[in-house]
Amino acid sequence: MGNIYKETGEWEKALEYYRKVRELKKSIGDVMGDSGLLNVISCTNFLFGNYHQAIKDYEESLKIAKITDDAILLSCILSTGGKCYLDICDFKKALQCEQKRLHLTQNMMDLKTKGSILAHISNIDLAQGNLSEAEAYLEESLKFRDGLKDKGGIGECFFIFGKLFLEKGKKIKSRVELEKALKYTKDAIQFFEKAYNVFELPQAKLLLARIYLYLGEYEEAKEWMLKSRQRFTELTLFFRIKETEMIEGQIIFAESQNKCDIRERSLELVNSAKQLFNEIGASLLEREAEEIINSMICT
Repeated sequence: MGNIYKETGEWEKALEYYRKVRELKKSIGDVMGDSGLLNVISCTNFLFGNYHQAIKDYEESLKIAKITDDAILLSCILSTGGKCYLDICDFKKALQCEQKRLHLTQNMMDLKTKGSILAHISNIDLAQGNLSEAEAYLEESLKFRDGLKDKGGIGECFFIFGKLFLEKGKKIKSRVELEKALKYTKDAIQFFEKAYNVFELPQAKLLLARIYLYLGEYEEAKEWMLKSRQRFTELTLFFRIKETEMIEGQIIFAESQNKCDIRERSLELVNSAKQLFNEIGASLLEREAEEIINSMICT
């Protein structure tokens, strides 16, 4: 029931449902259930952009789970922590979470989890600009996921490849790399659709908008930005809607042809997004907004 609430954008109802189930688990002394439900609550807050609460819930969930010494449960919780720490730019803690997962599962023949860990490490390297390392981890992750025919996992790898080649294309000003980013991201969208990855799909569509923007194809960029915004609006993910407005600001700026009033509007959109990201602790998005503002000022 909680998942249905999330997928229809009813986040408070989802959280209320998960809290009730958690209380039930606690009342019967189910430690694993208690910790697992708290991790689900942490994941929900993470998806909603409530990073401060997500990390508090993660830390409490991990503390409870350590009593059980269950490797699979601990790995799931550490995965949540890694994602939270990445988005707030605490790369050291994010990497520690994934390294602990690797240690916990090293004696298990769980190739799906190993593929997940390698993809997450790749994402952490990518956020720090370590493109070669990110690509190596990602290729290894894709081998596992491709072998397992894991549609969602393959989609995640392709999505990260899209981000990777976008960064490469921007760095060396290469259309070839941007075209690779475009192909991987389109493939990611197809896999996310097949796997019904509700929350990843609009993010992939927004990545496509970013790539088209750097390719100078502004109408395509606007189209994919609006598709992404429509879904984020249905999911009532306000900070993600702001993310689309940040990209809209970039598009407007690129099309402005040095018209001051239009450029002011684009800066307003990006600044507004940056302020919200700062308030909720979304440091990775805030960093991107800051980079966009600096590029606008310098142009």
